[in-house]
Amino acid sequence: MKHAWYILNYHDISWELSPLNFSIHGSFSPNLFREHLRYLSEEFEIISISDGINRVLDCKVNNPCLSFWFDDGFLGVRKNAFEILNENGYKAALSVNSNFIQRREMFWRFKLSLICNTDFKRVLRSRLSKFGYKLNHNLLDFTLDNFSKDILVQIDRTYKECTSEEYRKDSFRIFDTIKGLKFLIKNGWEIANHSASHYPVTEESAIRYFNDEFKICDNFISETLGFKSKFWVSPFDRIHKRSENLFSEFKKVNKKNKFLVLVGNKINKQIDNNVIYRIWVPDLDGKSLIKYLKNY
Repeated sequence: MKHAWYILNYHDISWELSPLNFSIHGSFSPNLFREHLRYLSEEFEIISISDGINRVLDCKVNNPCLSFWFDDGFLGVRKNAFEILNENGYKAALSVNSNFIQRREMFWRFKLSLICNTDFKRVLRSRLSKFGYKLNHNLLDFTLDNFSKDILVQIDRTYKECTSEEYRKDSFRIFDTIKGLKFLIKNGWEIANHSASHYPVTEESAIRYFNDEFKICDNFISETLGFKSKFWVSPFDRIHKRSENLFSEFKKVNKKNKFLVLVGNKINKQIDNNVIYRIWVPDLDGKSLIKYLKNY
């Protein structure tokens, strides 16, 4: 492994998958995550996010170092990942979307995932035809590439038609609570801003919402959790779809007190323009994950 700071990007650590998050990758069982940790700890020094930043900025990355970062604020991270990491004294980061944590809005991608597992998929296809959708299009890709709030209206309308109010209310249990986030903070974890509603704000289709979405979540973190987040973590971050205006937009609003966190599938040997990169974790066992990371 190279002498650099590696950040692994996970979603959830849980035994449970539902029609809501079935199509969202990056979730692993506690047993498999424990296996990942066992292999990773043999190859890397496991460090916290703040330690990683300090080492890179001070040019003191003298060995392969690794940190864990979880996105979307899932309850399984606190229930399972925290326990596994805490056994070894390791800290991690959790990115949260304020509207999900506050139970104001279900992740639009989860609504779409559920719809795609029901007969209502054909209903949504029909409704999206006026936006240019064709039968040969992948619904997940199309809604990202052509993201708009008008499309979200159609997704939400269809979601409500194929679910009951009781189901929709219960579905929020996959996300952590404000009390849970405070527990993680008390135990040394970083809580990061992942935007209010997980729009693809770093892509051309939604770059217009970049500032507003992060500011809403910033306000939530400040007012509810009592601190100012140092991190704006990109939702989705499909590298080939990244807006050419992304870095200029970030520079406009950043006063050098925040970091823009991307996937990028890069290791960090230095931090330029306050941009930090992470590596997406594919569906691999522990031994294969090590082999995969040696390619970086």
